[in-house]
Amino acid sequence: QIQPANMQTSPVQVAPVGFWESLWASPKFWQVLPSLITAFMALIVGLILLNFNHWSTRRSARQDHIRMLMDIDNRLIDRPYLWAIYGHTLTPSSEDKKKELEQLMTVTADYRTLQEDALMYACFNMFEAVYDFHRHLGFFSWHKRIVSRLMFWSDRRKADQEYKDSWDRFAKDFFSADGGRRSWELFQRQRNLYSASFQRWVEDFRKHQ
Repeated sequence: QIQPANMQTSPVQVAPVGFWESLWASPKFWQVLPSLITAFMALIVGLILLNFNHWSTRRSARQDHIRMLMDIDNRLIDRPYLWAIYGHTLTPSSEDKKKELEQLMTVTADYRTLQEDALMYACFNMFEAVYDFHRHLGFFSWHKRIVSRLMFWSDRRKADQEYKDSWDRFAKDFFSADGGRRSWELFQRQRNLYSASFQRWVEDFRKHQ
């Protein structure tokens, strides 16, 4: 049967191929897939190792801080008169011993001053180690603080904040001038022995007193 010349045939309808269908049908995808899986597994393992590294760093650093603090406590136990760095003074057990104690304190003034200075230097070093640890955690830099909050869980960050706050209270009390303490005076004389950022950290405590 002959069709009229002016009659047009309808084009063949081809079903559209979706992205995923074309991807699954591509041989290149199956060649790249093992590399993608390997990269993903490497990323997961890297995050696990990074998390463990930060956990172990926190644990070892805090143990070092406690050891330094216990060493200072042992010195205070062995030599109670060194409590003078915290503003405490020795008191005689009775009025009869008061003159004897005053005479002893006068004779040993230079000796005790040197030992107090040595103990305060140990405290300065301890506080700088604690400050450097918290700087590593990103508490003193806004961009590090953002990265740290994104990387670590809220419970761990809360523990970090509580630990930092306790040390801040200790440092604020230590560097005060209450009770005739000489810690701030000694630090001012020897401040160049310490990093500039640590000096600013100590000065902030003085400004808020």
